Amino acid sequence: MKHYAIMLWLAMSIMVISCNKHDHVPFPKDARQVTEALKGGYPLRFQYNSQRLLTQLSMQFNPGIGPNVFFTYDQQKRPIRETDSASGYYNQYIYLGGKLVRVEKYTNLAGFLGQTSFTYDNRGRIIQKVGDATYYDYANYEYYGNSQNVKRTSYFDGSPTGTAASKGTLTAPTARASVIEEYTYDNKINPYSTIGNFPVIPFWVSDYWILVKYDPIPENNILTQKFYGRTDSTYFKFQEYSFTYGYDGKYPVTLNSSRTLFNPDGSPGWTENKTGGYTYDKLSW
Repeated sequence: MKHYAIMLWLAMSIMVISCNKHDHVPFPKDARQVTEALKGGYPLRFQYNSQRLLTQLSMQFNPGIGPNVFFTYDQQKRPIRETDSASGYYNQYIYLGGKLVRVEKYTNLAGFLGQTSFTYDNRGRIIQKVGDATYYDYANYEYYGNSQNVKRTSYFDGSPTGTAASKGTLTAPTARASVIEEYTYDNKINPYSTIGNFPVIPFWVSDYWILVKYDPIPENNILTQKFYGRTDSTYFKFQEYSFTYGYDGKYPVTLNSSRTLFNPDGSPGWTENKTGGYTYDKLSW
């Protein structure tokens, strides 16, 4: 009887964990979910429903002013619609074969406005983004090994000409990137990886790429972010961000960032420092 009770308890525990597990991010027992992010300016605030799905994102650009973005989900708990309360725009998330393949942008007045589409490697990672959600026509992503951490993002003008490679890169043999970003990371949990079933970041996180969103979500936190521009024949570094964090266990709670602009000769020019941080809900299952 004792053996039977133990087996029954184990079966019930497995069933409870399975029912509560999010599809995109597995939450361990000591997990947290980000509720506010502050990166030197005004905050991003995250609200969740009882199933821990993100339902509202508040972006405050000026004191007391900022859009609220609302999210709705399908029966598989995948985001399918994103509505901006301030602009009247809304975005539809389209899936194929279990993957997000494009985001379509609409307005109540004009209807369809454009779209952003995604290509994946054989590990299920986004390796190309094409369309509206970038300043350039498309972006290619390269990763560190088998991780979810983007090593390099290359931005191109024109039409994509490359083909997907098995190692997680796209090559465009007839095109040269207009801008290249390179990143390094820590080994702690990225707060944005805790928001749930999102395969991409549904907001912009870069001070440089304002309004550019739907990038892959790294598993760790960026330490350095270097920007390279192109002349006719060479690339040059024109900007760099450095980030340092204070941690509570596996999660960053404080943030100090430094932004440096470089002169044409490569010497450091103007520097700006900001502070910020993150707050969380502790989850219990």
